[in-house]
Amino acid sequence: GISELLTVMVMLVFILPAAALVREKEMGNIEMLLISPLRPFQFMLAKVIVMAGIIIIGVILSVFLIIKPILHVPFCGSFLLFLLFTLIFVFTTSAFGLFIGAVSKNMLQVSQLSAIVLMPTLFLSGSWTPIEAMPDWLRPLTYLSPLKYYIDASYSIILKGVGLSYLWPNLLGLTFLGSVLFILTGYKLRRLF
Repeated sequence: GISELLTVMVMLVFILPAAALVREKEMGNIEMLLISPLRPFQFMLAKVIVMAGIIIIGVILSVFLIIKPILHVPFCGSFLLFLLFTLIFVFTTSAFGLFIGAVSKNMLQVSQLSAIVLMPTLFLSGSWTPIEAMPDWLRPLTYLSPLKYYIDASYSIILKGVGLSYLWPNLLGLTFLGSVLFILTGYKLRRLF
């Protein structure tokens, strides 16, 4: 149940920002942004805040309406820590989605690029195949998947009740990956504005 929730969340957070940005391009709103005082970072932040709000509401509803009462999965750790990881994960994967939207010209390209990026992200996260079962040369690449950090942290918080003192490397890795992706996306969007 938890793995499916995280996988669906990844798909939404990849596709929603990309689709929103491409829609802005198709409607001609990017041209209007050229004459506005809005900077690419402010534009990206507005998109991410909206996506984060949608995802956080979905996660809260999933935990309290499905995972706990229907699936009877005990939530052993701090829900606030879980939400912190969820927010940073949304920040990181929204940067992926915005980058896909920045390089795409239409929704067909968004769907194709999303599939190309999404499949390795899911595979390298350990949600489909345990990282221990992967070939030695592939294991270092798992650190490029934001879902790896999020799955490790989520399972540790929900099932084991682990705190931040143990999970700080996951938080650091996820934040670093998100920052790099945001910088790259900001650079790409700066060329659009």
